[in-house]
Amino acid sequence: MKIVLMSYFMLALIGIGSINAQTIVPENGTITYDKNLRPVILVSLDPKPDELKEAWRDYLNDTYDVKLKGIGFLQNKDLLSAEEVVIQKISPNKINFYTNIEENDLGSEMKVFASLGKNTFISQDKTQMEYNALQSIVENFLKTYLPVYYKEMLEDTTKNFENLTEDVADLNEEIVDDSEKIEKLKKEIEDLNDKIENDRETLEITKKTLSTTEKKLARIRAQSLIYNQ
Repeated sequence: MKIVLMSYFMLALIGIGSINAQTIVPENGTITYDKNLRPVILVSLDPKPDELKEAWRDYLNDTYDVKLKGIGFLQNKDLLSAEEVVIQKISPNKINFYTNIEENDLGSEMKVFASLGKNTFISQDKTQMEYNALQSIVENFLKTYLPVYYKEMLEDTTKNFENLTEDVADLNEEIVDDSEKIEKLKKEIEDLNDKIENDRETLEITKKTLSTTEKKLARIRAQSLIYNQ
Protein backbone atom coordinates (compact mmCIF):
# COMPACT_ATOMS: atom_id res chain seq x y z
CA MET A 1 0.00 0.00 0.00
CA LYS A 2 2.85 2.41 0.84
CA ILE A 3 4.51 1.69 -2.51
CA VAL A 4 1.26 2.38 -4.35
CA LEU A 5 0.76 5.67 -2.51
CA MET A 6 4.35 6.76 -3.16
CA SER A 7 3.97 5.95 -6.87
CA TYR A 8 0.75 7.96 -7.00
CA PHE A 9 2.42 10.88 -5.25
CA MET A 10 5.46 10.88 -7.54
CA LEU A 11 3.28 10.71 -10.66
CA ALA A 12 1.22 13.62 -9.38
CA LEU A 13 4.34 15.69 -8.71
CA ILE A 14 5.81 14.86 -12.13
CA GLY A 15 2.51 15.77 -13.80
CA ILE A 16 2.23 19.08 -11.99
CA GLY A 17 5.88 19.87 -12.61
CA SER A 18 5.69 19.16 -16.34
CA ILE A 19 2.52 21.20 -16.73
CA ASN A 20 3.99 24.06 -14.76
CA ALA A 21 7.09 23.98 -16.94
CA GLN A 22 5.11 24.26 -20.13
CA THR A 23 4.69 27.64 -21.78
CA ILE A 24 1.02 28.17 -22.57
CA VAL A 25 0.92 30.33 -25.68
CA PRO A 26 -2.31 32.12 -26.61
CA GLU A 27 -3.54 31.33 -30.12
CA ASN A 28 -5.72 33.04 -32.69
CA GLY A 29 -9.31 31.89 -32.77
CA THR A 30 -12.86 32.97 -33.45
CA ILE A 31 -16.18 33.18 -31.65
CA THR A 32 -19.70 33.81 -32.83
CA TYR A 33 -20.84 37.03 -31.23
CA ASP A 34 -23.76 39.19 -32.32
CA LYS A 35 -24.41 36.73 -35.19
CA ASN A 36 -20.93 37.18 -36.67
CA LEU A 37 -17.55 35.51 -36.30
CA ARG A 38 -15.20 37.67 -34.24
CA PRO A 39 -11.43 37.26 -33.82
CA VAL A 40 -10.33 36.17 -30.35
CA ILE A 41 -7.24 35.32 -28.39
CA LEU A 42 -7.72 31.68 -27.43
CA VAL A 43 -6.07 29.67 -24.66
CA SER A 44 -6.85 26.31 -23.00
CA LEU A 45 -6.04 25.97 -19.30
CA ASP A 46 -6.19 23.41 -16.50
CA PRO A 47 -8.26 25.46 -14.01
CA LYS A 48 -12.01 24.91 -14.05
CA PRO A 49 -14.20 27.75 -15.40
CA ASP A 50 -15.43 29.11 -12.06
CA GLU A 51 -11.94 29.40 -10.62
CA LEU A 52 -10.55 30.89 -13.84
CA LYS A 53 -13.36 33.45 -14.12
CA GLU A 54 -12.78 34.70 -10.59
CA ALA A 55 -9.02 34.95 -11.08
CA TRP A 56 -9.44 36.81 -14.41
CA ARG A 57 -12.00 39.17 -12.89
CA ASP A 58 -9.73 39.97 -9.94
CA TYR A 59 -6.68 40.46 -12.18
CA LEU A 60 -8.43 42.94 -14.49
CA ASN A 61 -9.90 44.83 -11.54
CA ASP A 62 -6.57 45.04 -9.68
CA THR A 63 -4.41 45.81 -12.72
CA TYR A 64 -6.62 47.92 -14.99
CA ASP A 65 -9.53 48.91 -12.74
CA VAL A 66 -11.87 47.05 -15.10
CA LYS A 67 -14.93 45.44 -13.56
CA LEU A 68 -16.19 42.42 -15.47
CA LYS A 69 -19.91 41.75 -15.46
CA GLY A 70 -21.34 38.24 -15.51
CA ILE A 71 -19.45 36.75 -12.57
CA GLY A 72 -20.22 37.52 -8.95
CA PHE A 73 -23.22 37.54 -6.66
CA LEU A 74 -25.89 35.24 -8.19
CA GLN A 75 -24.12 35.47 -11.57
CA ASN A 76 -21.95 32.95 -13.36
CA LYS A 77 -22.20 33.48 -17.11
CA ASP A 78 -19.94 32.05 -19.80
CA LEU A 79 -19.63 35.45 -21.46
CA LEU A 80 -18.15 38.16 -19.24
CA SER A 81 -18.16 41.78 -20.35
CA ALA A 82 -16.95 45.27 -19.52
CA GLU A 83 -18.37 47.79 -21.97
CA GLU A 84 -17.22 51.36 -22.53
CA VAL A 85 -14.13 51.02 -20.37
CA VAL A 86 -10.69 52.52 -20.82
CA ILE A 87 -7.68 50.21 -20.80
CA GLN A 88 -4.73 52.47 -21.54
CA LYS A 89 -2.56 49.54 -22.57
CA ILE A 90 -4.94 48.91 -25.49
CA SER A 91 -6.36 52.35 -26.29
CA PRO A 92 -6.90 55.75 -24.67
CA ASN A 93 -10.47 55.59 -25.91
CA LYS A 94 -13.35 53.57 -24.53
CA ILE A 95 -13.58 49.98 -25.71
CA ASN A 96 -15.85 47.00 -25.19
CA PHE A 97 -14.00 44.13 -23.56
CA TYR A 98 -15.27 40.51 -23.58
CA THR A 99 -14.19 37.12 -22.33
CA ASN A 100 -15.90 33.79 -22.93
CA ILE A 101 -14.88 30.95 -20.59
CA GLU A 102 -16.31 27.47 -20.96
CA GLU A 103 -15.34 24.02 -19.76
CA ASN A 104 -13.44 21.73 -22.13
CA ASP A 105 -11.54 18.42 -21.92
CA LEU A 106 -8.46 20.07 -20.42
CA GLY A 107 -10.24 22.31 -17.95
CA SER A 108 -11.30 25.60 -19.50
CA GLU A 109 -11.28 27.30 -22.87
CA MET A 110 -10.77 31.04 -22.58
CA LYS A 111 -11.53 33.44 -25.45
CA VAL A 112 -10.68 37.13 -25.06
CA PHE A 113 -11.83 39.75 -27.56
CA ALA A 114 -12.63 43.44 -27.71
CA SER A 115 -14.06 46.12 -29.98
CA LEU A 116 -13.04 49.72 -30.51
CA GLY A 117 -16.54 50.53 -31.67
CA LYS A 118 -19.76 48.78 -32.50
CA ASN A 119 -18.35 46.74 -35.38
CA THR A 120 -14.61 47.40 -35.14
CA PHE A 121 -13.33 44.30 -33.37
CA ILE A 122 -9.66 44.10 -32.57
CA SER A 123 -7.89 41.70 -34.93
CA GLN A 124 -4.36 40.75 -35.84
CA ASP A 125 -4.66 41.94 -39.44
CA LYS A 126 -6.59 45.22 -39.08
CA THR A 127 -5.62 46.54 -35.62
CA GLN A 128 -2.19 45.07 -35.01
CA MET A 129 -1.12 47.34 -32.13
CA GLU A 130 -4.31 46.91 -30.18
CA TYR A 131 -4.27 43.15 -30.84
CA ASN A 132 -0.69 42.86 -29.54
CA ALA A 133 -1.65 44.84 -26.45
CA LEU A 134 -4.66 42.57 -25.84
CA GLN A 135 -2.49 39.48 -26.24
CA SER A 136 0.06 40.97 -23.84
CA ILE A 137 -2.66 41.40 -21.20
CA VAL A 138 -3.63 37.74 -21.55
CA GLU A 139 0.00 36.58 -21.40
CA ASN A 140 0.75 38.67 -18.32
CA PHE A 141 -2.31 37.24 -16.60
CA LEU A 142 -1.14 33.71 -17.34
CA LYS A 143 2.35 34.46 -16.02
CA THR A 144 0.84 35.87 -12.83
CA TYR A 145 -1.94 33.38 -12.24
CA LEU A 146 -0.66 29.96 -13.33
CA PRO A 147 2.39 29.73 -11.02
CA VAL A 148 0.12 30.44 -8.05
CA TYR A 149 -2.45 27.92 -9.32
CA TYR A 150 0.11 25.13 -9.73
CA LYS A 151 1.78 25.96 -6.42
CA GLU A 152 -1.55 25.58 -4.63
CA MET A 153 -2.23 22.38 -6.56
CA LEU A 154 1.14 21.00 -5.47
CA GLU A 155 0.44 21.94 -1.84
CA ASP A 156 -2.98 20.26 -2.01
CA THR A 157 -1.47 17.13 -3.57
CA THR A 158 1.23 17.01 -0.91
CA LYS A 159 -1.35 17.46 1.85
CA ASN A 160 -3.55 14.74 0.37
CA PHE A 161 -0.55 12.40 0.24
CA GLU A 162 0.28 13.12 3.88
CA ASN A 163 -3.34 12.47 4.86
CA LEU A 164 -3.40 9.21 2.89
CA THR A 165 -0.12 8.13 4.52
CA GLU A 166 -1.59 8.81 7.96
CA ASP A 167 -4.75 6.89 7.03
CA VAL A 168 -2.68 3.91 5.89
CA ALA A 169 -0.66 4.01 9.12
CA ASP A 170 -3.89 4.10 11.15
CA LEU A 171 -5.31 1.17 9.16
CA ASN A 172 -2.12 -0.82 9.69
CA GLU A 173 -2.36 -0.17 13.43
CA GLU A 174 -5.99 -1.28 13.39
CA ILE A 175 -5.03 -4.42 11.50
CA VAL A 176 -2.33 -5.20 14.10
CA ASP A 177 -4.78 -4.51 16.93
CA ASP A 178 -7.43 -6.68 15.29
CA SER A 179 -4.89 -9.46 14.71
CA GLU A 180 -3.92 -9.34 18.37
CA LYS A 181 -7.59 -9.41 19.36
CA ILE A 182 -8.17 -12.39 17.06
CA GLU A 183 -5.22 -14.25 18.57
CA LYS A 184 -6.50 -13.45 22.05
CA LEU A 185 -9.99 -14.70 21.14
CA LYS A 186 -8.49 -17.87 19.66
CA LYS A 187 -6.64 -18.49 22.93
CA GLU A 188 -9.82 -17.89 24.91
CA ILE A 189 -11.71 -20.33 22.68
CA GLU A 190 -8.98 -22.94 23.14
CA ASP A 191 -9.10 -22.45 26.93
CA LEU A 192 -12.88 -22.80 26.89
CA ASN A 193 -12.64 -26.00 24.84
CA ASP A 194 -10.09 -27.40 27.31
CA LYS A 195 -12.37 -26.47 30.21
CA ILE A 196 -15.35 -28.10 28.50
CA GLU A 197 -13.32 -31.26 27.95
CA ASN A 198 -12.16 -31.24 31.56
CA ASP A 199 -15.72 -30.71 32.76
CA ARG A 200 -16.85 -33.67 30.64
CA GLU A 201 -14.20 -35.89 32.19
CA THR A 202 -15.14 -34.66 35.67
CA LEU A 203 -18.80 -35.36 34.90
CA GLU A 204 -18.00 -38.92 33.78
CA ILE A 205 -15.97 -39.53 36.93
CA THR A 206 -18.78 -38.07 39.05
CA LYS A 207 -21.32 -40.31 37.31
CA LYS A 208 -19.17 -43.40 37.97
CA THR A 209 -18.66 -42.39 41.59
CA LEU A 210 -22.38 -41.80 41.99
CA SER A 211 -23.18 -45.18 40.46
CA THR A 212 -20.71 -46.94 42.77
CA THR A 213 -22.11 -45.10 45.77
CA GLU A 214 -25.68 -46.07 44.81
CA LYS A 215 -24.65 -49.71 44.54
CA LYS A 216 -22.94 -49.63 47.94
CA LEU A 217 -26.00 -48.01 49.43
CA ALA A 218 -28.22 -50.69 47.94
CA ARG A 219 -26.05 -53.48 49.44
CA ILE A 220 -26.08 -51.85 52.85
CA ARG A 221 -29.87 -51.56 52.73
CA ALA A 222 -30.18 -55.22 51.73
CA GLN A 223 -27.92 -56.35 54.59
CA SER A 224 -29.94 -54.28 57.08
CA LEU A 225 -33.11 -56.08 56.04
CA ILE A 226 -31.48 -59.45 56.59
CA TYR A 227 -30.25 -58.54 60.09
CA ASN A 228 -33.62 -57.17 61.08
CA GLN A 229 -35.31 -60.45 60.21
